[in-house]
Amino acid sequence: FAQVCGVARVIVSEDTLEPGFPALVLHNPDTAACVSEEDIKLRVVPAPDIARVDPSPVCVAETERAIVIEGAGFLEIDGVPPAVEVNGEPYEVVALGDCADLETRDIEVRECGSIDIGNVIGDIGAGLHDVRVENPQPAGCDNTAVAVLRIFPPPTLDRLVTDEICSETMETIVIEGSDFLEGASVAAGDVAADSVTVNEDGTRIEATFDEGLPPGTYDIVVETGPGCATTLTAALTVNPSPLVFFVDPPVVYNDIELEATIFTSGLTADASKVELVDVDG
Repeated sequence: FAQVCGVARVIVSEDTLEPGFPALVLHNPDTAACVSEEDIKLRVVPAPDIARVDPSPVCVAETERAIVIEGAGFLEIDGVPPAVEVNGEPYEVVALGDCADLETRDIEVRECGSIDIGNVIGDIGAGLHDVRVENPQPAGCDNTAVAVLRIFPPPTLDRLVTDEICSETMETIVIEGSDFLEGASVAAGDVAADSVTVNEDGTRIEATFDEGLPPGTYDIVVETGPGCATTLTAALTVNPSPLVFFVDPPVVYNDIELEATIFTSGLTADASKVELVDVDG
């Protein structure tokens, strides 16, 4: 008993076929031993590969910058682009980039290397986000990159631990707050710190000025990236370093108690400490 059929349904196990464009050949049972001769090929594609998201990390204030997903295997099928989700929320594809035609039977396919979803940084908001790309049917493959997009808020500056320092000498100021990132920059007015250290939880910055600062009152600016800067206004006072130019009396006898007068300039407050330093060190 034999049947002649017009449709053959074949179940292919997952990961059985390698990506490519192999020929499709149908073999009848041994008693018939017929083999199909038509030139029919099957396009096999891998799941889309998300390599990175640009820009990331990025400041939440950079609302004019477009989010671009870079990778491989992003398919446009008969004009339909891949579907994109960020943390489960769908986003429209604005443009596809780095595309090339992919030979496929009966349908038009382009394989692309980037997906532009537009200026959506403000809509997505600050946080660490997953990005999912799903190719259109009949390909239908999808992939999710976990925590691939980082959007950070501007830093919060609570206070300077020391808000008064001396001028013209190396000084390290300590800033407390939140959302400080490794690679942050610190400036006192227009003077950039020579080195900046951020603690692990992003709540403390130590900024060192190797040559010190001239006397004056300074705004302190912390920047964690383009568009993400916060200012503490008039937060730091730099006092002139005192200069000692005479001591009266210049010579004393060490077996009696006496009072000496030190003549200085540059004192803006009572001296907190006076030291006698041996000339030999």
